[in-house]
Amino acid sequence: MLLALLFTLLMESWVAGAVVGALFALGFTGVLVMTAQGAKKKKKTTRLR
Repeated sequence: MLLALLFTLLMESWVAGAVVGALFALGFTGVLVMTAQGAKKKKKTTRLR
């Protein structure tokens, strides 16, 4: 669904597609950073235990 929507936006306007792509990339990077920080926090808590 999301890929189809992104593809439609790209076909309609490459500017809108680029903006959506950039936001998606930022969101994906944010999720990776959050998961990495969460993993670090979990490791720290396990070490304390």
